Amino acid sequence: MRRKMYRVVDAIVDFYKLLEKHHDESQHYYIFTSFFKGLLREKAIGETLPIIELITILKHEKPTIFFTMKKQKEHWLDIISSVELDIEEAKERIKRMIDENSLR
Repeated sequence: MRRKMYRVVDAIVDFYKLLEKHHDESQHYYIFTSFFKGLLREKAIGETLPIIELITILKHEKPTIFFTMKKQKEHWLDIISSVELDIEEAKERIKRMIDENSLR
């Protein structure tokens, strides 16, 4: 089975839809865990998917969900969440990616 190529802007839009839809409650951690697992499996068209930026935004926007995810002790999550990135830098990078993709 072939996987679809994921556009960076699609990943960002999907992420923000999840942020809007779900309250910062621990029972929603699985939805975000599934999102990030799927994202790690995808190949982006022409760019790297903004996983570190998105996990940084999740950490600041939905801290309960983020820390519930971390409690699950999954190795892949430890790796992507261990990178420290300033929230404003993460948001700026996301904005830049959206702007660049809208020009294509």
